[in-house]
Formats: sequence, structure tokens, C-alpha cells
Amino acid sequence: MRQLGNEPVELAEALIDVLRSMHRLMRQPHAASDQQHPGSGAGRGGHSQPEKPGQFKLLMILTKRGRLAMQELATALDVAPPTVTAMVKRLLEQGYVERVRDDADWRTVWVKLTDQGREAVTQHHRERVAALRQRIEQLDPEEREKLRDAIPVLAHLLELQPGAVDMPDVVGAVQGSGSADRGGKAAQGTEDR
Repeated sequence: MRQLGNEPVELAEALIDVLRSMHRLMRQPHAASDQQHPGSGAGRGGHSQPEKPGQFKLLMILTKRGRLAMQELATALDVAPPTVTAMVKRLLEQGYVERVRDDADWRTVWVKLTDQGREAVTQHHRERVAALRQRIEQLDPEEREKLRDAIPVLAHLLELQPGAVDMPDVVGAVQGSGSADRGGKAAQGTEDR
């Protein structure tokens, strides 16, 4: 990577390039996790995973928010209601979500995660952590330290745009422990980014 100056435009362009590549990396299937979990592509009844990133995003939103009505899901995903209907239908067939009627107003139908949906989110998180961990282990100690120091700066950068992103407390996790999630457990309420 070329040397960067401190000009905001130069930093913005470099950050966009790196984040775009990181996003692509995090969305691709991970060979290591496929070997550990050979049934990960299995059909119904196996340990199948949702096939599309949008489906995982829907599951992540439900992980954070509990239950949502279809219109609320469409708004949260920034898609049209027919699109979210198709997504929910597919996730229902796979057993990741369920629809339940509201006790007080029978016209309201909520979509919420099943235990299988929660496990899919947890497994997806573990796979992403494992994929990044393998790369981070290849960095020398000085590079790891720089990466650790950059995380609070990136979190602060996200906070500067009001209402843009709901960030987990990564700053506290980094400063408090020096490492995140060594046991491979999914952090509750965090989203794939």
C-alpha cells in the first residue's frame, strides 16, 4: 500500500477502497468454515445457512430488535414490501423465522427468529471471526497494535454522522480486553458490517 498523507480527500478515497474490499471479504464463503461444517450447504433439516446476504441482514435485524411487522422489516432493510415478503417466505421455509399474531391486535403479524435462526446468526458470526482471525494472525505485532489503535478511530468516525449507524461498543471491547471473542462466541446484538 502506498504512503498516505493526512488530507481528508486522500484518506476518504483510501478508506473507501479498503472498506469495499473488506466488505467483499466478509461476504464470501469461507473455506475453513465449510470444512469444519460440511453440512453448511445442506438443505432443510441440515445445518443450512441462508443463501443471500439480504437474508442474513434480515436475521441480524431481528437479532437486535426482537420482532418486527413486515412493514417495519421493509423499512429497516430499505426494500419494497414485496421484496421483504419473498425473503420472509424463504426464511420461513428454511425454519429461521416464524410469524406470530399479536395477542392484543390479531391483525398484526410479527416476524421473529426461531432457535434455528439464532443459531444461523451465531454460526455466521463465528465464521466471519475465524476468517478475519486467520488473516490477523499473519500480521506482525506492530501491525496488530496499529489495527487495534485504528478501531476506536473508525468507531468515532461513524459516530460523527448523526443517526447513520448503530455501532456496538467495540471501543470498550478493544481497550478492555485487547482481543475480541477468542472463544468464537457471537457477541449478542452485533451486526455484520
